[in-house]
Amino acid sequence: MADNENYEYYERLKRELIAKIGRTMESPIDFIYLANAINSESKEQISETTLKRFFGYITPAGAPRTSSLSVMARFLDYSGWKTFCEGASESKFLADKSISTSDLQPGDSIRFEWKPDRICVAEYLGENRFLVTQAEKCKLEVGDQFTATQFLLNNPLMLCDLKQVRLPNAAPKSYVAGFKTGLTALSLMKK
Repeated sequence: MADNENYEYYERLKRELIAKIGRTMESPIDFIYLANAINSESKEQISETTLKRFFGYITPAGAPRTSSLSVMARFLDYSGWKTFCEGASESKFLADKSISTSDLQPGDSIRFEWKPDRICVAEYLGENRFLVTQAEKCKLEVGDQFTATQFLLNNPLMLCDLKQVRLPNAAPKSYVAGFKTGLTALSLMKK
């Protein structure tokens, strides 16, 4: 794409699209999947060829059209391309429902969910550390440990210092649950 002025916005749009659909955008089927998702969810038409050009899978003919960018932005729940670009600097109040580690005792558990159908239950170990005790349809596994300080409904959850049980010698990672839509359910289970 020749439009260097909007490069950062394009890259952010790509990341948000990838996060929403959970695809790598590395094969033709990924572009068909995304086009179908946009067309069915937003009731707006965008072609897989337009998406391939935007992601650089095929050589773009120039900067993407604003109308195509707006269709993709609306799929991500923005009102259009301009709002998407302004979204990087928007402010908002955080969730009404939250759980802070300062309110927990070791042995308490938090159940949190995010789209699509991801479920995790984590037991509080103390000092902001959690142990995953249940994990469904997500990249977290039973036995993983992470650090978190606050869980906010309708907001992404940042898990820091993630130590994965299946990669015992790997360096700790960070992981975001609900990157685009945030946590869809949140509950506390006292010990």
